[in-house]
Amino acid sequence: MIPKLKRSSRSREYDIYTEEQRRQVVKAWLFTDMTHRQIDNKILKLESIDSRGWQSMGILHYLGLTKEFHGLFKDMSVKEAAKEIESTGNSEYKDILKILNML
Repeated sequence: MIPKLKRSSRSREYDIYTEEQRRQVVKAWLFTDMTHRQIDNKILKLESIDSRGWQSMGILHYLGLTKEFHGLFKDMSVKEAAKEIESTGNSEYKDILKILNML
C-alpha cells in the first residue's frame, strides 16, 4: 500500500537545487535507508553537522514524501516502483512518477 502524499507549500529547498539533485534525493529516500543527514552529505554535498538533514527534508516534504515513504521501494527497481505507483490510478503521484521515469 502506498501512503498518501503530505505536500508542504514551502518550496525554498526544492527551488535551490538542480533537477538532478532533487531526483537523486527522491531516489535515495524511496530506495535506500539513507537518513536525511546522509542524503544532505552524499548527494547535496553539504556538511551534515551544519545542514542537519533540513535540505533534503525540505525537498522531500515539498513533494509530499514523508517518513512513511522512507525505503518503501528498497527491494524494487525504479521501473517496478513506478509501475506500482501507476497501478493506484491516483493522479496525486504524477510528480513522483515524473521523477522516477527520469531516473
